[in-house]
This record gives sequence, C-alpha cells and structure tokens, in this order.
Amino acid sequence: MQSYSPEQIDAIKSNADTAMAFSNIVLSSFEHLINLNLSTTRTLLEESAAATSLMLESGNSTSSTKAQKAIPETATQNAMAYFQEVQELTTETQQELTQLMTSYFSAHGHGANPSAAWLKGFDGVFKSLGHQVSAITEANHKAMADVTSRVAKATASQSAKHA
Repeated sequence: MQSYSPEQIDAIKSNADTAMAFSNIVLSSFEHLINLNLSTTRTLLEESAAATSLMLESGNSTSSTKAQKAIPETATQNAMAYFQEVQELTTETQQELTQLMTSYFSAHGHGANPSAAWLKGFDGVFKSLGHQVSAITEANHKAMADVTSRVAKATASQSAKHA
C-alpha cells in the first residue's frame, strides 16, 4: 500500500476542492441559463396567447392590426433582455472562475501569474465553455424567432378570417 505525505494529502484535497468549486460554478451557471430559457419561453407563450386572444376578441381591424404589430415588438424586447441577461451570466461566471483559479494558483505558490502552460489549458477550457454557451444561445435565439414568426403568421391569418 502506498503512503502519502501530509503535503501530498493536502495537495490532493486542495485539487479536489478546487475541482468541486469549479464544477459547482459551472453547474450553477447552466442551471441559471436553463431557468432563464424556461422563463423566457413561458413569457413568450403567455404574451403570444394574450395578443392572440386580444386580436380574436377585437371586432375591428384597427385593434387587430395594433395587436399584430405589438407581437414582434414585444418579442424583440424580450429577446434583447434575454441576451443581456445571458451576457451578464457569462461575465459573472467568468469572474467567479477567474477568482477561483487565481486563489488556487496563489495557494500553490504560483502567485497570480501561473505558467503559460496552465494558462493555455484554462484558456482552452474557457473558450470551449464560451462556444457551448454561444451555441445554446444561438439555438435559443433561432427557436424564439421561429416561435415568434409562427405566432405572427397565425394571428395574421386569424385576424384575416375575422375581418
């Protein structure tokens, strides 16, 4: 059986604690992103249903036209708010991870300036994470645009039938 020195045990514990903290930050960020996606989708569906209801209830074409124009405008505002919150989440996550890594390197005697090899490795991880968040955001943007387009078309055809 291999024995470990107290320094090795401390290093293993420190590495495990840092890995867990890193995982917690990333998982928390993804959880926040998922909740944001669900909230945005719920809001979009509720607003679309309300606008459709308003158009169907309105007897004249002026009210119907106003409601039709409000759908894309509201969707655009919601999309802008969504992307702003995603950007804030990404920035916050990057700051937390940077703080964690700075603390980790300082504790291991590397100061705030770790070696180029370490930085290159973490740079790759952060780029990969950034690409994944960008891909998720792009997919959500396309889905929101598709849903908004469908709702606008459906409400336009409904208002044309009632006109």
